[in-house]
Amino acid sequence: MKVCYFGGFDPTYTRNYFNRLALAAADVEVVLAQVPPEVSTLNKLPALLKQYWKIGRKADVLLVAEYNPTLVPVAWLLAKLFRQTLVFDLVISLYLGTVVERQRHDPKSWAARKLWWIEKVAGALSDGMLTGSNAYRTMLAETFGFPETKLQVIPLGVDAEQFSVATNQSPNDPPQLLYFGSFIPNHGVDVIVDALAQVQQPFQMTFLGDGERKAEIQKQIEALGIQAEFLPRVPFAEVPTYVAQADILFGVFGDTPQADTAMANKVLQSLAMYKPVVTGATASNREHFVAGEHLLEVPLGDANALAMAIGTLLGDRDLRQRLAQTGGEHLQATLTPVPVGKRLKAALEAIR
Repeated sequence: MKVCYFGGFDPTYTRNYFNRLALAAADVEVVLAQVPPEVSTLNKLPALLKQYWKIGRKADVLLVAEYNPTLVPVAWLLAKLFRQTLVFDLVISLYLGTVVERQRHDPKSWAARKLWWIEKVAGALSDGMLTGSNAYRTMLAETFGFPETKLQVIPLGVDAEQFSVATNQSPNDPPQLLYFGSFIPNHGVDVIVDALAQVQQPFQMTFLGDGERKAEIQKQIEALGIQAEFLPRVPFAEVPTYVAQADILFGVFGDTPQADTAMANKVLQSLAMYKPVVTGATASNREHFVAGEHLLEVPLGDANALAMAIGTLLGDRDLRQRLAQTGGEHLQATLTPVPVGKRLKAALEAIR
């Protein structure tokens, strides 16, 4: 099987990067017809079509990358002309992310309706779609009316060579707590801050990254008198260094639909490095992990429960070590390129 990965996307972005690793692990040839994501749809087309004609038209599967629904109609035409299977990676819906999650548009507004129709049409034209969890598949089916049978679940995974246990550091005293991410609503960073204000044991806290609510979180930290370090976003290749230096890692805690149904890369990446993780109890986590065995969970949006969990982890080094070991082993066996690659190749074959 040969797959042409098609669209305006960053080749280093976690989702398409991992999918390509997984396909390679399953002995699937992958070629790229790719332009930068920030280019407008019309300006993307000349370069994309040129690359497609050169290396993509002989592929068996035309796979449109995440966040590219406006390119699906063009990909549909190409797939019809060259008898290819058209697959769209709808791992995260733009409509659900901007309208439902962030509430940037009124659901009845033209902007919201346009986003809905763009993704509705993209799904209708595709022979099949990929998404990241059973819970998210159900939400997509309910939102857009897609038959669930048209949506293949391919979970997020992690490059275990990049996020490697070999880079781990010795424990810190007091323990180092780390949040890394973009401060988006489903991460629930405000919940983390409210929880930290209740913790009595000593700790070091680092927030790594930039994003839409970072300034608000910094003000919240200052108002509560919590000692914390804020670091700017770093190149993705440097993130494992910061994970390696931490003793406890935070997942997602926002009480939002996306937090509940979509897997969080930060959880997987931390587990891959055999680090203890505390995160919100979500439907997507339940598809892969057992709470109390692989990671520690608290109800979404519950700062009091999170404060108790942080206190437990700070006071019990044996628990931290046990969660790190069992969580890391389970992650390595289930959500790395080889096991996910088998699922992805089977999914593409089923769509064909």
